Amino acid sequence: MSTTPVVWDATVGLGGCPESFAAAARRAKDGSWYAAAISNKDARDFELDTSFLGKGEWKVEIFRDAGDAPADTQKFVHETKSVRVGDKMSIHMAPGGGFVARIAK
Repeated sequence: MSTTPVVWDATVGLGGCPESFAAAARRAKDGSWYAAAISNKDARDFELDTSFLGKGEWKVEIFRDAGDAPADTQKFVHETKSVRVGDKMSIHMAPGGGFVARIAK
């Protein structure tokens, strides 16, 4: 994800509440999506609903909080998986944590 775009074609709100968390996805000019969320002081499980994606199979590259992130805030998990439009991914966010994902064909 070293070449994250700065110009976007679309933005989709994925959820949130001003005092607790925020999540959004943005589509780059090449058709890939970048999704991110941040939490307040509370840990939470976020369900990333991929219904905003187009048809077909997508590869998700995600960086999320590690299980021991509350004790060591620099710990994270990097993983990849495949999804289709409408799939839901459960992502745990540590207190004050979050995630970022690149979703591409």
